[in-house]
Amino acid sequence: MDVDKIQLAINYIPGVLEVHDFYIWSISPSEHALMTHVVFSSEFDQPKFYRKFEYLMTKYEIKFYTVQLEECMEHHE
Repeated sequence: MDVDKIQLAINYIPGVLEVHDFYIWSISPSEHALMTHVVFSSEFDQPKFYRKFEYLMTKYEIKFYTVQLEECMEHHE
């Protein structure tokens, strides 16, 4: 399993600014889990994100996952 490739694929979902606290582990030889935080922009479309994210989880055969969404907090002075 190419962990860097999976993280990069999530980062390329439109509206995603950053992927961090990214972990993948095996529960059994055929079952994998993922946990990550995703920072998103103001152009973020949550339903589209989840469709694309779930597609990636299926593609990479990750059966269990948790994603924490974090809004980008830009401070303007």
